[in-house]
Amino acid sequence: MDTSTLSESFKQKVHKAMEKPYVWQEVEDLQTNEQLLAQKYLYGKLSGREFDRRLTRIQSQVPSLIIKSLDELEAVMDILNIGEEIKRKTLQDMSFQYEKAVKQGYLCRFSVWFYETIYKGTAMYCATQIYISK
Repeated sequence: MDTSTLSESFKQKVHKAMEKPYVWQEVEDLQTNEQLLAQKYLYGKLSGREFDRRLTRIQSQVPSLIIKSLDELEAVMDILNIGEEIKRKTLQDMSFQYEKAVKQGYLCRFSVWFYETIYKGTAMYCATQIYISK
């Protein structure tokens, strides 16, 4: 994707999101907690009401960016000048996760988290988010 065709507002949105990176441990903890919560709910170990309450608390930790399509995700990686091999593998993985969720009837989007690395650089983590209907 050619970054010159991206809107200035989209580019600004990405750069603004990078201004306040998370710490990796925060991102990892949120991801783990959300996965465990979904497993408990799916196995009937958690009521729908309790699931909603806990999920709302976890999801109140807003990702750096919410991306609604693979094209937007690719655009973010283009803005950040991500290497072609990494971009290709990431898009392949996210496409697989997205298609899997959609085939199962879930609404899906992507969360992007920018976080500070050990060497004080900024890194990006992305994952699919699915809405589990009751």
